[in-house]
Amino acid sequence: IAPPSPPCPTQMQTLRSVKVHAPNLLKAALSDVRSDASPTDWALCALEPDGSSLRLVGKGEGGAEALAAQLSDDAVFYGLVRRTDQIDKSTTIKFVFLSFIGSALST
Repeated sequence: IAPPSPPCPTQMQTLRSVKVHAPNLLKAALSDVRSDASPTDWALCALEPDGSSLRLVGKGEGGAEALAAQLSDDAVFYGLVRRTDQIDKSTTIKFVFLSFIGSALST
């Protein structure tokens, strides 16, 4: 069996790299979510309209439900949630990254 042929040039997508500024306040919030010593279990940021930087929308306790309450349909959001579960006698910690594009934005 022959290997699949590469996509034709019209099907290829060009990926580009964009530098986005993340303020220290956002970096600190993400560190809080990642820290086992912190009760903070979510952090949410939004992309500024010009696409050049992120701003911290909020952080706190309450998991994905509390984070979801901060979302609106007029922005692009990125979030991190820490989830702790007990499986048998082991505690597991998982991190969930999410991206959300508000329905009111044009594509």
